Amino acid sequence: MCYGEGTFISKEELKTYLILILQVQLKHIYKQKVITQKNLKLFRARMKFENIKKLEKLGRILIVELRNDENKHEIGKYLLKKYKVDTVILRKKIVGTTRRPVVEILAGKKNTETIYKENGCLYKMDVSKVMFSLGNAFERKRMASISNPSEVVLDMFAGIGQFTIQIAKHSKPRKVIAVDINLDAFKYLKENIILNKLNNVLALNIDNRELPVKKFASRVIMGWLFNTYEFIPHAIRYLKNEGIIHYHTLIREKNEREEIERLYYVLSHYSKDFEIVYKRIVKSYAPRVNHWVFDIYIKV
Repeated sequence: MCYGEGTFISKEELKTYLILILQVQLKHIYKQKVITQKNLKLFRARMKFENIKKLEKLGRILIVELRNDENKHEIGKYLLKKYKVDTVILRKKIVGTTRRPVVEILAGKKNTETIYKENGCLYKMDVSKVMFSLGNAFERKRMASISNPSEVVLDMFAGIGQFTIQIAKHSKPRKVIAVDINLDAFKYLKENIILNKLNNVLALNIDNRELPVKKFASRVIMGWLFNTYEFIPHAIRYLKNEGIIHYHTLIREKNEREEIERLYYVLSHYSKDFEIVYKRIVKSYAPRVNHWVFDIYIKV
């Protein structure tokens, strides 16, 4: 079908187009009462974006999550041009306990490695092998100013160093012990320590429940979201006589009180002197599920 300036549009596109007009989402087109080439281009771009669930730009790579695979390569080419990146990658899902992304390159260079800069820190990563959430940016910035040169900090789930790098570079604690069991994440953790010229970080590729020493840390970061309470006994074992635990977890909306009660119950097995001194929602994780962080002062 041909309308306006000889522009071709399918019946399905026209149907959706008219629905948008009725919803007063394209008022200027309605007033013109004509579908021009320019307006159709805007409309088709809009329809592309309606299939997009999420966009994240990490350095020269744009990661997209789609509602379905329809026109995925066309969308990739469109995003490549619009955001002026080297590569557009579709993240299909995240699998396993190591949270490994399953991805597909939609457009641009066949490259999945990038360097992302945030708050004066550089993060090198392969987005097909490790996760890095832009939604944690505020929490990373908070960690940048939370420690001091007298502390030893343990990052139990360091990943590529999302918290470790910020705290080591800006807070300058005496030492950060950064632990991760994932070999891919550990590889980039080591590279990021070098990239940021840090000499106060010790990286360990072991199970964080098997550290050979105890009672050495002033502060413990528990940046894991799944059944994190199971690791509390180990975090407490690594603390000195008193300290702070930064406890991350997922909580379904309206279940906050229940989760806090469970946290208090677990902590009470190891100490009678503890207090949640700070709490906040870090980001939305899924429909009606939020990522929370709790700062817990505890004497052991």
